[in-house]
Amino acid sequence: LVQAVTRTPEAGNPHRSPEAVREGWTNAVALLSAAFPAEDALADMATWRLLLPHIDALFA
Repeated sequence: LVQAVTRTPEAGNPHRSPEAVREGWTNAVALLSAAFPAEDALADMATWRLLLPHIDALFA
């Protein structure tokens, strides 16, 4: 689950540098994109129900 703290850079914290936050965001987008159901698999609503909270959190 994407947490707000992971999206916020913090000076002096190497795990929350702007570069680390950007890399984490890029990785999250790639992982979520890979998990999307195929366009013709709209019947797979269970997968969408699992992914939507993470997508919402990532772009909040």
